[in-house]
Amino acid sequence: MTIKKPAQVPAAYPMLVRATESIQDLFRHQLESFGLTMSQFHVLESLMQASPLSQAVLGKKIVRGESSINVVVTNLERRGWIARRAHRTDGRKVMVDLTPKGRKLIERVYPHHVKVVRARMNVLTSREQEMLRRLCRKLDLGNPMKFVRELTKVDADAVEEN
Repeated sequence: MTIKKPAQVPAAYPMLVRATESIQDLFRHQLESFGLTMSQFHVLESLMQASPLSQAVLGKKIVRGESSINVVVTNLERRGWIARRAHRTDGRKVMVDLTPKGRKLIERVYPHHVKVVRARMNVLTSREQEMLRRLCRKLDLGNPMKFVRELTKVDADAVEEN
């Protein structure tokens, strides 16, 4: 009787996870010194770039679900860093904007964040950074039908083995 090895995770995956977690740990530590969580920082950063934004758009930008983004926004609002209001023409939408206090905070935090990102990314050449950007985009925006076909193929292979 021959025992088949279970399918293996591609070697790049755990390396990608480790690199991401290492960088995020660095950011978490940095942001804690400003009293911010990663999600709070990403909301403030998004609003600094384009403000106001609907709460739904913010959730999509920072990849958080509706209830999760609501908690983050509520906590930022309690601290006086953002304000929510109803959309001018569509009462179903909640718009989120920086307060002067929130703008002052993100303008103080952001340059420190940029320094950490640049220092961490400088281990890669500019060509490697561009390649990494493209690969990450490809992973993020990959063809969903190809993904479904691959997933189905993997499931079919598992059934055949049994």
